[in-house]
Amino acid sequence: MQDMQMGLNQTVLHCRSMVRVRADRSQEVVPNGCMVLILCGRQSSDPSDMESCFTWELLAIAIAELVSQGLIDKDKLDTFNVPSYFPLLEELKDIVERDGSFTIDHMEGFELDSLQMQENDKWVRREKFAKVVRAFIEPIISNQFGHEIMDKLYDKFTHIVVSDLEAKLPKTTSIILVLSKIDG
Repeated sequence: MQDMQMGLNQTVLHCRSMVRVRADRSQEVVPNGCMVLILCGRQSSDPSDMESCFTWELLAIAIAELVSQGLIDKDKLDTFNVPSYFPLLEELKDIVERDGSFTIDHMEGFELDSLQMQENDKWVRREKFAKVVRAFIEPIISNQFGHEIMDKLYDKFTHIVVSDLEAKLPKTTSIILVLSKIDG
């Protein structure tokens, strides 16, 4: 029940955030102007499904190991929070329609096989995945825990991805949203 409530809270926070971002951008877009958004999304109706949480779950394991080794302060872990939400197409459509600042010209969701997923060797594929994750998450992590632990953290993360993970890396879902500002 608590997980379901947390998921609902994340949905509400995401919707509010999307409305705020679009409202801010709406003031910058000329009447009948266009805005294109490319977002991470999901296809499962469950926001806690592995496709949404996969990367963060593995990072949590790696961070917890470094905390247990005394390399990361537990207090820093306790105050670390990265609200992350991957919306459904229907949720985005509902947000845009309720806001009323834009019309939807095109909306499409699709699964991606990233370049690292096209690699035949599963070890190489997983090492590439770990590098991609580091590239986009390192600024967030290093800001909270310090830059000095980054190599150890990503060595641990890569080890978890390469050695301990039996499951296939999930595909990612992207959403392209083309909006036109309503004149007025």
